[in-house]
Amino acid sequence: MKNYNLSPKNEVFDLFKLDAKVAKSPNSWLWCTFKSDGLRDEYLKRLEITKQSDISAAMYKKLACGKSTLEKHLIALKNSDKSCCLPIKVVDELCNYLNSDLKIQIKNDIIALFFQNRLTKPVVAVKTISVELAEFIGAFAADGYFCGSSNDYYIKITEGYEASIKCLQDKIYGLFSFNGRITYSEKEHCWNLWIKNRVITRYFEMIFGFSPGRKAATVSMPDIIKRSPFLIRKAFVRGAFTFDGCVKTTGNIAFTTMSSQLMQDIIKVLKKDKISFKITYNKSKYAMCLESSSGRDKRLLKRWKDYFLEGTSKHKKTLFFLGELKIVDFNALEKLFPLHHHNRVRFREIYNAIKHLKKAEINEIIEELKIKKINVAATTLYKYIYILSMANLIGKEIKTIKTNKNGYQVVAYYAKEQI
Repeated sequence: MKNYNLSPKNEVFDLFKLDAKVAKSPNSWLWCTFKSDGLRDEYLKRLEITKQSDISAAMYKKLACGKSTLEKHLIALKNSDKSCCLPIKVVDELCNYLNSDLKIQIKNDIIALFFQNRLTKPVVAVKTISVELAEFIGAFAADGYFCGSSNDYYIKITEGYEASIKCLQDKIYGLFSFNGRITYSEKEHCWNLWIKNRVITRYFEMIFGFSPGRKAATVSMPDIIKRSPFLIRKAFVRGAFTFDGCVKTTGNIAFTTMSSQLMQDIIKVLKKDKISFKITYNKSKYAMCLESSSGRDKRLLKRWKDYFLEGTSKHKKTLFFLGELKIVDFNALEKLFPLHHHNRVRFREIYNAIKHLKKAEINEIIEELKIKKINVAATTLYKYIYILSMANLIGKEIKTIKTNKNGYQVVAYYAKEQI
């Protein structure tokens, strides 16, 4: 496994933003567990010259809470030992009262975040951008939905391959110690990862700048990622490609989006990484389409390999086309290239047609499939033939036909015996 975390120190998130302009009453406050020694010591020094009642009197109106409520929290801080649980708004306002510079250290000292009036477990307080977090954000930007209302807050990320969803689920757990729920939609033929946690959704809204609702045409790379080292920006694109890109049967890499800004963000990363591609526009879908220059140039494909999460189906496909992943039977091949609900032909059917004919040219294979009521175009069949050849399940013989003027070549395919 590659170590993608070898990057310069990243800026620390302002976690106080997570409850800014949101909480209307103490019952809805966001709480934090933090290392309290520094703030407690400063508070105890102030108590030497100012009464606790005077401190609460100076603060409670700004917090829109009762004096007794605030004093209860101040007493908890005064009696704390190494760590303390307090509403993050109280910590913020107390720092403003004592010394606003205290917030610089406390942002680093916050350990966990939670709501007391909700049946959700505390999540780890993620304080800086990392490769894993950038991949998570990229996956959301590409194929995620953010629901935010007074009754419900959640993020849903959709993908056609279960392996990608499970990989992302593991990364989110590693970041926040939160386990998202995975479901499968028979109607949409896709997997969904549900992140029903108000703290995590607030990160996306307050820290990363996403808004609830539809975003397909307006989504872009968050500013905090744009300001980060290249490794982080590349990780964002990796998340986006894993969840909304594809590895075609030709070996080409493709990505489509309705957001011109997101496409420009991705283009900048690929250009910096010196990766060649082409851009087209699909008028019927109002979408920009990016595609790699070649799927058979292994030098180029090796560079694209880093733009898919390791262990996912799309990453394994790049390994397959690079010849780094060996396929020994149809079960493995069809797991890597599963039958899409629109597909009309299977790899096994093409293999059996070739095996029955013993040696056959493309047109002969097409006619053999027609007998079995399987209609497939030559352009499509060539893609399947290429994959079967890469899997070493079929071979080919090239025969040169000489004529009076010019010669030409004929390619015939034959089935190899499976091990």
